[in-house]
Amino acid sequence: MNASSVAAAGCGCEQECYCRSLAVENNRKIHILTNLTTDLHMKLDELLAMQRQHPIQPLDTVAVIVQGDQTDGFVFAKISDKNELAKFEADLMLTERFSFIKTWLLKKLKSVGSIPRMHEALYIIFNRVFFNEVLVEWTRSRT
Repeated sequence: MNASSVAAAGCGCEQECYCRSLAVENNRKIHILTNLTTDLHMKLDELLAMQRQHPIQPLDTVAVIVQGDQTDGFVFAKISDKNELAKFEADLMLTERFSFIKTWLLKKLKSVGSIPRMHEALYIIFNRVFFNEVLVEWTRSRT
């Protein structure tokens, strides 16, 4: 549909009138919008193709790299009662012990997202029965 056909479809008069100029202006704006939409569509296709070739990792999913292997032969017994939890907290107050546990835990974690890493850490550190008991206590105290 070109400008002359739209203009002719105005009010039907032969003279230059408001209807005809409005139809020509609308046709021009539609043409511009069509070109912009086509350009945006092509640019989006380019970006999607580039993203498929080089996927971008969000910052919170970048794995932490642990250097060295300081935890050879270390066996961690899962925390299964409140006394063990209190002892573990006291151990974490010591800077050297905290660094050692942190390095060990980071090597154990396989997930890359922050929430899955947290869940994985809880499963590594706590006995599931004890964790469920503590979770029930925490939820009861909140209500």
